[in-house]
Amino acid sequence: MGKDTVLFERVDYTITKILHFIDISYVSLPDIRRPLLWSPNQVRDLVDSIYQGFPIGYLLFWSHPSAAYAEQIGQDGQVHRVPSLLVVDGQQRLTSLYMLFRGGGKVQRDRSERSLKIAFRPRDSRFEVCDAIICRDPEFIQDISALWSSGKSFEEHIHAFLCRLREKKSLTDAEMERMKVNLKRLMDIEAYPLTALQIFPTVHELQVADIVVRVNKEGVELSESDLVMTLLSVFGEDVRDSLENFCWNFQTNRLEEDSPLPSTIFLPDPDQLLRCAATLAFHRADRHALFHVLRGIDLNTEEYSEIKSAQQFDQLRETTSQTLSQENWHGFFRVLSKAGFLCKEMFVSPESIIFTYVYYLMGKIRYGLNEGDLDGLIGRLYYATILTGRYTGPFEKELNEQLRLIKDLPNGILYCAALQQIIREILSPDLWIIRVPTELETPNMNSPVVLAYLAAQVLLDAPILFSTRRIRDVFTSSRSPNGEQKLHDHLFPPSLLSETEGITDPRLINQAANLCVMEWPAHIIRQGRSPSEYVPELQAMFGESLWEEMSQLHALPKSWHTMSYMTFLFERRNLMAQLIRRAMNSME
Repeated sequence: MGKDTVLFERVDYTITKILHFIDISYVSLPDIRRPLLWSPNQVRDLVDSIYQGFPIGYLLFWSHPSAAYAEQIGQDGQVHRVPSLLVVDGQQRLTSLYMLFRGGGKVQRDRSERSLKIAFRPRDSRFEVCDAIICRDPEFIQDISALWSSGKSFEEHIHAFLCRLREKKSLTDAEMERMKVNLKRLMDIEAYPLTALQIFPTVHELQVADIVVRVNKEGVELSESDLVMTLLSVFGEDVRDSLENFCWNFQTNRLEEDSPLPSTIFLPDPDQLLRCAATLAFHRADRHALFHVLRGIDLNTEEYSEIKSAQQFDQLRETTSQTLSQENWHGFFRVLSKAGFLCKEMFVSPESIIFTYVYYLMGKIRYGLNEGDLDGLIGRLYYATILTGRYTGPFEKELNEQLRLIKDLPNGILYCAALQQIIREILSPDLWIIRVPTELETPNMNSPVVLAYLAAQVLLDAPILFSTRRIRDVFTSSRSPNGEQKLHDHLFPPSLLSETEGITDPRLINQAANLCVMEWPAHIIRQGRSPSEYVPELQAMFGESLWEEMSQLHALPKSWHTMSYMTFLFERRNLMAQLIRRAMNSME
């Protein structure tokens, strides 16, 4: 392989040198102030491997051109305003080493501040996570961080340790000498060699993301989104903090709400919300644009400009604040709830949520539209995206083109017209005749198309089959549709299909078209019986008009109970597709 085709170079460091580079911000290790994902035992095993002289894997750095608007990393007295090396793989190892050698507690996964102490027993070179028992054992140095962070010499440490130990037990000269040797060996691990592969600054951001995904990793793996958040730590720490705090508060249900929807209806992650804010700010949905923004590069000229960098981050901060506004967030989910999406199980496409939210924010913030103006448009747009898998696969190019066309519209009227056109383009002519019925040929009740059908029933205020209660009553935001009782039941019982039609394939028996939202009393009446037997009995409980409404809102063909099973499935799938279409049309 030619030298010009290699994207990295190998550089050797020592622990001492790497920690110094972190202190002066030559190396950016943003996660030294973030939750440590490794367990205490993993940290203990890391230092034990170093002590034994075992390899702990290489680090992956990315050399990048200087850019402004970066956060300084490390302790006071930093030299480099902008880090020259960005850690893209090895963050947990370096974070653990920084904590061990510089001392102090560490934020844990639950964001509580805890003191993580690794203890060492010089007698036999044993490492342990310090606990109450270890604290009472005089043979252990309770916190090895003090060996390097206290400023004391080796002689002072060994003298203090041996004095304390001799107060508890007698020691032979051989024992003391062995402990001195082991303790000196521990203190000398500062010179442990670390190998880094440094990606050249000319390598494209997306290539770096691909490298991160492909390389062999130890500990907690990094993904492309991890690289994005690492970049954000360097160039906009305050933005990352606001994103993470927002998501953390949602996960722990700490937000005060002015909405009937619980915060757990959809749990976003920081990367998703960052993409939303960046798309709103720059009308670009691709990660290439986001990488450029985070490195302070002009999206049009692809050149670095300190003035442009500051302007871009001001834009990003503003749209991040708008994205994280509780008023906007809950307003958006109120719109989706009006469209029939009431509980978290109905939200299976995070991308559809995030990018539909972008259009909601554009309408509300940029064009001054109120919730009433946006209800139908945003609801229909969300239906359209999940029915077609709009935001799966390589969708960014097409979305960027749509965003380009609407970014300079002069008023809300034209914005609404543009959204209507986008919806019409998404809903191709064959959607209702071919695509949706075909997608409904599934036993997966979490399929986006099946969930769109259930949301359509909620939107149209459908009753529970064979009941006067409404489906909305059970698909609520406070209770899962898979909650206390079985809500979906077979219209053609499995035992009947096996006995009379020889159908035993679960995928065929459990088709979405053979399932309905039912309640327990109806289940008792129809248990094990064919539709031709139980339907007339249940139908007699309702008037003709109510029965007609119930049949239509459950997409049941006329005289369905007398049909063969395969004919029934075909007919009902088509009617289910038309019911979704009816619900969408009702929002116009």
